[in-house]
Amino acid sequence: MVSANDTLSTASSVLEIRDSRPLTRHKPWTLDALPSEIRRLIVSHLTLDWPYQTRYTKGAKIHLKNANLAHRCLREWVPGFLFRDMVLTHVLPGIVSQLQAFSVDPAAAALLRHVRSIQVQVPPAIRWEIRTTDPFDFIDDITNNRLTKKFSVKDPNEMSLEQQEYCSNYHQALVEPFTDNRTWHRLLNSAIHFWPQIFTRFPNLRHIGVGVCERVDHPASTYTNLFIQEHGREVIHEVNPPYVEDATVNLAWASSIVLQSAPPSVSSLQLSATHNDNLSSFANVNRLLGMVYRSTAFLTDTRLVNIKNCTISIKGVAGTHGAKNWHGDTGSAGMVRYWRKVLSAMPNLTHLTLRLDVEGRDLRFTNLEDSDPNGCILEWLLTDLNLDGLKELVLSDFLLRTDTINKIIGENTPTLTKLVLYHAKISLLEPNADFTFRDEQYLNGAGWLGVCRGLTAKMPNLKCELIRPTSSLENLVFFPVGFEYMSKLLSQPGVMMYTQAKYTKDMFC
Repeated sequence: MVSANDTLSTASSVLEIRDSRPLTRHKPWTLDALPSEIRRLIVSHLTLDWPYQTRYTKGAKIHLKNANLAHRCLREWVPGFLFRDMVLTHVLPGIVSQLQAFSVDPAAAALLRHVRSIQVQVPPAIRWEIRTTDPFDFIDDITNNRLTKKFSVKDPNEMSLEQQEYCSNYHQALVEPFTDNRTWHRLLNSAIHFWPQIFTRFPNLRHIGVGVCERVDHPASTYTNLFIQEHGREVIHEVNPPYVEDATVNLAWASSIVLQSAPPSVSSLQLSATHNDNLSSFANVNRLLGMVYRSTAFLTDTRLVNIKNCTISIKGVAGTHGAKNWHGDTGSAGMVRYWRKVLSAMPNLTHLTLRLDVEGRDLRFTNLEDSDPNGCILEWLLTDLNLDGLKELVLSDFLLRTDTINKIIGENTPTLTKLVLYHAKISLLEPNADFTFRDEQYLNGAGWLGVCRGLTAKMPNLKCELIRPTSSLENLVFFPVGFEYMSKLLSQPGVMMYTQAKYTKDMFC
């Protein structure tokens, strides 16, 4: 029989044995102790999920570069994100871009598979004729006149030799490369030759887009960059009045070359179309556009058959320009004819986004004597255009008429399931002479209600999202939808509406 004293003695011995054992301490967690997938998540968050334009700007990859240097265990995943989004800078003929050199470097061969997205960046042109009132013989005279305020003089002849030298350097760096029309033709021809070779070197390339290489962001091999490095990025604001930049035409021909050059692996495109009021076939802007508008042989093959997602920004001057039945390459008719052919050559297109990105009066070439400022370019582009496989259509910032939506979708879009109208503006172009109750209701949202009812009757399974819609009379002042019509719109089947916040039907019960 075991006594209580024996039990206590045994327990005491066990405790002494346990106390004599060394304590087991857990190693502190370190990056290399984490599972590989967790490290991948850490690296993925360093990209910050940049928006499309931002991810290609300088400094967007600084956190990824730091991670690559910080710890060897992160290098397993950093290359996949570091080289995912790349830039093809195309600013001066004869200069090899970093991406082009990267694509043929034997040391980088193993990294080419990581490239999924490329943005082609072209320079803006300077519209030197805008805001030019002083007499001049050459364009550098304009630069000298616009720099007089910097040196507190009224006439360039009053400048010192040092100041005159500065003006000359300023013009050579920040003006002349962006006003020489010969440069644009050479850049276009260079793109036709080199871009197809560059794109095909990336086996997993999925997306190609176009963007602008701003004057302050030119590559190190240019005198523009050297001048910026010496005098700072704010130097471009020294001219008064400032020069007006216009990248619309360069973005348009770059988009056309992307279409011609995209390899079969690409399924997504972000492009730009130009929409200007210059109808002269002799104008340099139209000669550049004519070169690409007439190069449509590639549309007859299967080059664009794999494109599923396409975004097109229509840039330039609002309205429609020239006659709709015009057979030339200029005006709205030339642009529309080309892009209708392009969209028709994408049989597997499921998502189409169209954005109207028109500038102010500065970009006009004329007084709009041959234009309709209230014209709807969307009707020219999409009416009776067969988009048999399209599932989602996004229209952003367009000026619509009450019957526009009814014209552009229907039998030509049989598979469409979602329509998004973002910042869309609807305008009654022929209101009554006197402001009536009907006009008031139209401004409050009656026009949008009519559009949605027509959509529901025509395509009952269509989902329609209205994001901050507005209404106007004769395209003057635009008014948001009134509270009464918000509830009526949300009562329509398949209709959702967003203003500053998300609205649901329950809010109006």
